[in-house]
Amino acid sequence: MEWYFIVNPVAGRGRTARLWPLMQRMIAGSGIPFRAAHTSAPGEARELARRAAEEGAATLVGIGGDGTTGEIVNGVLSSARPDTPIGAVPTGTGNDFVRGQGLPLSWEAVLAGILEGPQPAPVDAFEVKDARGNRRYAINSVGIGFDAHVAHLAHSRRWLKRLGALAYAFGAVGGLITFRPTDSRVLLDGAPVHSNGTWLVACTNTERLAGGMKICPGAQPGDGRLNLCVASGMSAPRVLQLMVLSFQGRHAGRPGVTLLSGREAVVSAERPLPVHIDGDPVPFQLPLTLRVHEGAIRLLVPQRRAAS
Repeated sequence: MEWYFIVNPVAGRGRTARLWPLMQRMIAGSGIPFRAAHTSAPGEARELARRAAEEGAATLVGIGGDGTTGEIVNGVLSSARPDTPIGAVPTGTGNDFVRGQGLPLSWEAVLAGILEGPQPAPVDAFEVKDARGNRRYAINSVGIGFDAHVAHLAHSRRWLKRLGALAYAFGAVGGLITFRPTDSRVLLDGAPVHSNGTWLVACTNTERLAGGMKICPGAQPGDGRLNLCVASGMSAPRVLQLMVLSFQGRHAGRPGVTLLSGREAVVSAERPLPVHIDGDPVPFQLPLTLRVHEGAIRLLVPQRRAAS
């Protein structure tokens, strides 16, 4: 049975297209029979993955960033073979999903490890539904409020896109000026949590989002839990300070920061708030329902993990 590689050539600001010939030689040298397809538009990887899974691909491997991997997971989980193993080779800008598995960010190391054929490891996925019935799976993070506002800014300004991983940092500065916090409510496993002046509600599968912010310290991708961080009741300068602290997880326990954990959450707010899924701005409307699907992703995790 063939392996199927889905390549996003524009990931990493075009870096993936330059690296693909090197990867092809590595894959061919492994002796594994394979096919490859290049995406040309957003959403295409999802349909390619769904079709390949249903046609019996032995393994699906995404080459790109978190967006590419997320689309592949959505395609596989919506297919008739949702247990198809998935691999993720990091060539994007943030690569939070691969980082969250404790893997190196070296594409060579990850690809070599995947080609060794490790046993798939169970990794959670989040099902996200909005007020209009839109549905999507998240692999790494769902953001509501400020971080989604920044994601929208970064995606809508061409000059910010060119900055790659720095786009979030620059977008955050502008976002602090233009974003308006509002009151919110999180219904976590049936228990209400109210927040006044909410800046963000972030739900993560691993500890990190936005290229390295350790927003939910201790979160594990296979723990069967939604891990949430709610930031509320603070000034814009305080938000900036907490963002800096979050890269080491030192925002936890500070005034205005609430960390939560559960299996299902419903998030609503006094007024509409922007939403992102795995860093991708989406036109979802609150209230948003999030459910964890424990071990839904069968991820090829190379044995050579990054040093902790």
